[in-house]
This record gives sequence, structure tokens and C-alpha cells, in this order.
Amino acid sequence: MSTAGTTSARYSWGGDEHLFVEMDEAMSLEAYFRSMAVVTALRERRPEGVIDICPANASYQVRFDPDVLAPDRLEALLREIEAQVGDATDFEFETRIVEIPVLYGDPWTHETLMRFRDRHQDPEATDLEYAARINGFDDVQCFIDAHSGAPWTPCGALAAIRCSASRRRRFTTRAKSCRISRTSSASLSRETS
Repeated sequence: MSTAGTTSARYSWGGDEHLFVEMDEAMSLEAYFRSMAVVTALRERRPEGVIDICPANASYQVRFDPDVLAPDRLEALLREIEAQVGDATDFEFETRIVEIPVLYGDPWTHETLMRFRDRHQDPEATDLEYAARINGFDDVQCFIDAHSGAPWTPCGALAAIRCSASRRRRFTTRAKSCRISRTSSASLSRETS
């Protein structure tokens, strides 16, 4: 695996039993794949003393028993796995495709946003107009097309990474599951099962 373009993760201790690893400050698809690749490799190795592994977007946290697994040994193991993973271009994982209907400009959301106009970043614009403008879209429809035109990968309780519409292949929501891999060109590929 290539290590070109990767940076070393930041390791932070959370008390005696937790090690938090931030792969990158940016919440990018590349950091997500690197994080998932490290977590997957750690789960496969099943080191004695690891109690829980909690992946997130561009980070993960490991809860461990320091009486069984010395903290410095755990950190060394994770750094070794991180080096082996590199930029995670060869990493694949199984997932499901779940279609979630989204309404844009619906009357219920509009009613709610109008209640809080005085606290909005731009009280003269709707949320969609504001989002389109700050993201560089010509109009609301262009923003909606970009937002709904490509899949999103869930990566935590409240976070998701958008698989950009500029990716070479698109997903369809007909499949019940798919295999996702990150290639060196950062495009996504899909195999239905």
C-alpha cells in the first residue's frame, strides 16, 4: 500500500483506559478509509486487553485494560498498523445501502426555519439558498442536485461523508448491500451482492 500523501495520526490518551486516534483534522473520505482500515486490522488481530473499538469519521477510540495490554504496546501496535495501511487504497469493506427520502423546501421545514430567522446566518435567505450560496452553487436546484446525486457513507452516529458527485461511478439504491473500496484515484467502485 502506498504511503504517499498520508500524514501521521495524532494519538491522545483519555485517562488510563482510552486511546483516541485522529487520522486527520479534515473529515475527508481518505481519512475515513484510513481510519476504517486501521480499525478493521485491529479487530482482525484481536489483541488481548482490547475491550472496545469505536470508529468515527476520521478517528477512532480504543478502550483497553492497561493491566493486560500496556499503553505503550497498544500505541506501538496502532502505529504499526497505521504504517501498514498507508493511504488505504486497497481497503474494502462490506456495507448496506439504505435509501432515506429527503424533502427539500417542504412546508414543515420552512415553517420551522421561519421561527428562527432572527438567529440565522443570513436572515434574508432560506436554509437552501444559504447552503447553495456558501457552497458555490449557482442556485438552489444545483445544490439539491449535488446533495442528492451521490451516495453518502455513514461513519458515526450523527456524521456522514458524502461520496462526491465527481466520483467516477455512481451507486444505485436498488442493491441491498455493496462493497466499497477507495482506489488511488479516490473513485468508488461497487459490487452488488
